[in-house]
Amino acid sequence: MQPLTDPAPPVPPPTPPPSRERRDVSVLVVYGSRFGNTQRLAEALTRGLRSVPGISVDLLPVTAAVPRDLSKYDLLALGGPTEIFSASPPMKEFLARLSPEALRGKRGFAFDTRLDGPLYGSAGKYIEKHLARLGVVMVRPHASGIVRSMTREEGTWYGTEGAPEWARRLDPGHPPHPSGPVDLLAPGAVGAFERIGAELGAQLLRPGPIPA
Repeated sequence: MQPLTDPAPPVPPPTPPPSRERRDVSVLVVYGSRFGNTQRLAEALTRGLRSVPGISVDLLPVTAAVPRDLSKYDLLALGGPTEIFSASPPMKEFLARLSPEALRGKRGFAFDTRLDGPLYGSAGKYIEKHLARLGVVMVRPHASGIVRSMTREEGTWYGTEGAPEWARRLDPGHPPHPSGPVDLLAPGAVGAFERIGAELGAQLLRPGPIPA
């Protein structure tokens, strides 16, 4: 006769591993803009990124961005107008203050506004090369928003984009050029940048490491 024994205590279910919810991917969009066109593209890019759940975006003009505050961002998107075949002076000054120690291994994307044609240069290409030299991994090739040339009247009134201040003051009888935006973007440019932002956001949220 088998001795009576207490039944073995039930085996407790395994403790589930702690929840590891994926945190939001953090993006900083920094832009320079003389007449408001690059700003419009930066805002469109931001709207596209924010349309993707799981993406958080800060949008700042280049004059307000602080290089030492970039460590919390997963991706840095930089853009500005093409001036004299390259990036604008404020954007170059910002880039010069970035350190490879803070950016190495981070992701990046560059964009610009420029006239159509290979002879006009590209701020986006300049920004892209500079970030790559700092160890930033570019997630996709730079994008350009094409702008038209100013009319003669607009050029006289606002000054040619990228021209030095003295060139805009050659006529002492001419009033100072007014502030405010001048719509120079080609049709469809804003919508195209919203799509780029949405595509970029979806790319950043694919499973696994953020793709390069």
